[in-house]
Amino acid sequence: PASSEEEWIAIARGTYKEIDGGIVSDWDPGIIKPLLAEPATDLDIWPLFLSLGRLAVLTFRGAKSDILNAEMLRDMAARHPRLQAVTVAGVGHAPSLAEPECVEALNGFLEAF
Repeated sequence: PASSEEEWIAIARGTYKEIDGGIVSDWDPGIIKPLLAEPATDLDIWPLFLSLGRLAVLTFRGAKSDILNAEMLRDMAARHPRLQAVTVAGVGHAPSLAEPECVEALNGFLEAF
């Protein structure tokens, strides 16, 4: 959610574009195909996530996300010792990364390398 007209405009400009006097999505619609597919109830992706164990991982979660909940993020952090998690209050899925806490975390994460 945006709290000012300027923020709403920035979100809109990052998501849509004007073409021939109309407004169209400016993102790949294929990105949502997995979300629209039949759920894979027997799919276990933990092995894929755990394979990242030797890498430092920075993850962001909007506190209002209905995709990545707080419990799942805690489970991820418990299973990955090098995971740094940032939750952004008042934001859905996903933070824009322009939020001050995201910028600070990104700068710190990148400075470590």
